[in-house]
Amino acid sequence: MVRREIEIDEDTDRLLNELASEYNGDLNSALADLIRSYEGIEALAERSEEGQGLRLRTLRERAESEFQEGRIMTWQDVKRNNRL
Repeated sequence: MVRREIEIDEDTDRLLNELASEYNGDLNSALADLIRSYEGIEALAERSEEGQGLRLRTLRERAESEFQEGRIMTWQDVKRNNRL
């Protein structure tokens, strides 16, 4: 077991207390589950990116190509051209 001291703002403290209430006030268990959930979400995101890597690269390359060819404008250009 490791002991760690941290400083948090009032809103974060309120949220942690709400979370801990779902664990009968056990903040240690609540934080441990929260961190594990975060780890699981990160792993899911990585697997999704790996599974869609080719598709994502194709979309990025197409967008970059279209931008370089002048077929796509930046949002700043759209606003400037339309005096927004």
